[in-house]
Amino acid sequence: MATKKRVFKRIEKGLYNPSLREYWELYGKDFSKIIRDLSVQRKGVWSKSKQQEYFTDVAIGNADNNPLHYVDLQSSIDAARKLSDHGYAKHLQGLADGGAIQSHLDGGNRTDSIVFTLGDIIPLAKGTYDYGVTDQGKHIFFELEEDTFFKDLDKDFREIILEQKVSINVYFGLSKIMRKKLFKKLNDGIPLNDPEKRNCEESDICSKIRELDLQYSDLFQSAGVLTPAGTERWKLSEHIAKLIFAKRNIVVSDSNTIAVKWASSRDIDSDYVAGSTADIGIDYEIKFLETNFIKLLKIFKRENFKFLEKNVWTDYWLVKCYMDKKDIRLIHPVSQEKEIEFAKMFAEKSLEFMADNSKDYTLKYTKGKPVYGNFEQLYTKNRDDVLTQRLERWVSEFINPLVKEEKTLVQVTKRTVITRKVRADVFMKQEGKTTISGKEIHPLKLHEHDVDHREALRNGGADEKYNLFYENPSDNRKKSAKKDDINPLVG
Repeated sequence: MATKKRVFKRIEKGLYNPSLREYWELYGKDFSKIIRDLSVQRKGVWSKSKQQEYFTDVAIGNADNNPLHYVDLQSSIDAARKLSDHGYAKHLQGLADGGAIQSHLDGGNRTDSIVFTLGDIIPLAKGTYDYGVTDQGKHIFFELEEDTFFKDLDKDFREIILEQKVSINVYFGLSKIMRKKLFKKLNDGIPLNDPEKRNCEESDICSKIRELDLQYSDLFQSAGVLTPAGTERWKLSEHIAKLIFAKRNIVVSDSNTIAVKWASSRDIDSDYVAGSTADIGIDYEIKFLETNFIKLLKIFKRENFKFLEKNVWTDYWLVKCYMDKKDIRLIHPVSQEKEIEFAKMFAEKSLEFMADNSKDYTLKYTKGKPVYGNFEQLYTKNRDDVLTQRLERWVSEFINPLVKEEKTLVQVTKRTVITRKVRADVFMKQEGKTTISGKEIHPLKLHEHDVDHREALRNGGADEKYNLFYENPSDNRKKSAKKDDINPLVG
C-alpha cells in the first residue's frame, strides 16, 4: 500500500549581505521604503540606550550573524490575491500605498537602530571601537569620549563603519499563514503571549484597538486602570477588547435582572475575525469608549486622581454600560464639573462598599459548595458571576437612588413615534406659529420644521404631546446651544 508523503512548501527568500553603505543607499535615504507592520511586530520599542548598544555591535562588525527579516510587499500582495485572501492583501496594500517596498517581519528595533544612527537621529555611544590588528601589525581602534553623532565622527571612523556588513532575509510571496508560522519560529526565544498571537489579524477591530493601545498606554497607567506590566506586549489591547465585549454582551431585562459576561480568549478570537459583529460595529464602540471612559481617564491624569482599587475602573465601565442600556444620563447640561462630581460620588461609594465586612457575596465554589466573602474580596477576580454581583450592588445602592432623587441622573423615557396625527395636533395647538420667535409656519413647509420637546427628555422632560412643539430649525439650534454652552466636556 502506497503511503502519502507530507509535502512542505519551501519559503522563497533571498539572503543578502550588504555593507552599511549599501544598506543606507537602499533604505536609509528614504525612511518610507521599509515600514513597521504592527500586526506582526511586538509592541515594545527599544530605548535610545538599547539602540546604541545594538549599533555598537554593528559598528565593529558583529551583526552579520543576526539577520534582519523583511517581507517583500508586492509579491506577497499578489500571492494573497491569488489565494483570495482579500483582507491580508488589503492590509499589505495599505502599507505599500505609503511608498514602502518591504515591511519588517522581525528586526524592526534593530533596523531603527541602524537607520537612526546613520541618519544622525541618535548618536553613537561613547567607548572604544576595536577593529583588531592588520596584517602589517597595525592596531586599528577609535576612542569616543562622549556620545557623538555619525556626521561628527572622524572621516576614517565613518568609512570603516560603513564597510561593516549586515545580513538580511527578504521573503517573497509570503502568505498570511506562512508569515504566522515564520514569525512564531523567529520568536521562539521569547514565546508569544495570547495578545501577540491574535494581534496579526487584519480586521478593523484588531487594528483600531491596536491604535488605542499605542495612543493611550501611558494614560491607562497614569489613571491607575492597569499597571505597566498590564500594558506591555499588547495586553492593553486585550483589556480594551474585554471592555468592549462586556458592553456589547451585558444583559439587562425589563425586570432589571442583570448578567455580565467577561470575554474569554475564545470570545476575543471570535470578535477579531474580519466581518464579525464586533468588527462591523467597532467605530460605534470606540466612540462610546472615548466619550464615557477615556475622557475621564484624561481628567484623572490631569488632576492626579486615583481610585483605591484599579478594578473599580471596571465597575465604572460596567455602570456606564448599564446606564446606556437603561437610557440613564447625567442631568443636562452635562459639564466637566458634573462628570468629576459623579466620579467623586462613585469613589466614595466604592470605599463604602469595600469597608463593608458583611459576607454576602459568593466568591467561588469548592466541591460544589459556595464560599462566601465580603464585597472587597470580589475584586480579586473578573469572572462573569463576580462582575454580575458587583454591578447588581452598584445599580441597587448607587444608580437607582440617584435616578429616584433626580438631582444627578435622569432616566430618559422612550421617545413616542411622532405620527401624522401628532404633527397635525401640535400644529393646531400652536395656531400655525412657532413658540420661540412667533414666526408663521407655512402648512406646506411643515417638513422644514422640527418637532421637539420643550423640556428636554435628558433633563427630565415628559415624552407627552403637551411637551411637543414645532420650532424653526435655526431657533431650535440656538436654544440647544445656549443650554449646552456651560463648561462643556474637554479632552
